[in-house]
Amino acid sequence: MIKITKKAIEENLIIRRLKKKNTGSIVIHYGLVKRHSNNKRVSSMEMEYKNKRLALEELNKICTTVKGNYPINDIMIIHRAGRIKVGEVILMVAISSERRIDAFKACRYTVDCLKKTKTISKKEIL
Repeated sequence: MIKITKKAIEENLIIRRLKKKNTGSIVIHYGLVKRHSNNKRVSSMEMEYKNKRLALEELNKICTTVKGNYPINDIMIIHRAGRIKVGEVILMVAISSERRIDAFKACRYTVDCLKKTKTISKKEIL
């Protein structure tokens, strides 16, 4: 599941969606708006998508790559849009797999890929 939304992330959905018969581990990463960035106080973050369709395509490519490179059961990416306050979730990545080591590796790879995306821009509001 890939989603770009202005709504808060529903945490119970993650477990229900990723829990399968052969799942032994679900690893979840939450990215939050930090209070300080580069020694400056941040009040919120503005997440912009130049083209939502292209952003979703880019997220789909990341998911396809992760599924092809790691033995996982499923992957879920939810990325927030719009203005997000300090302490709120910007990004959620969840990976389910039979073994925890695979879920951890796949989750880290996914987050690293998301940091490099070109279709999603962020602006810190000071």
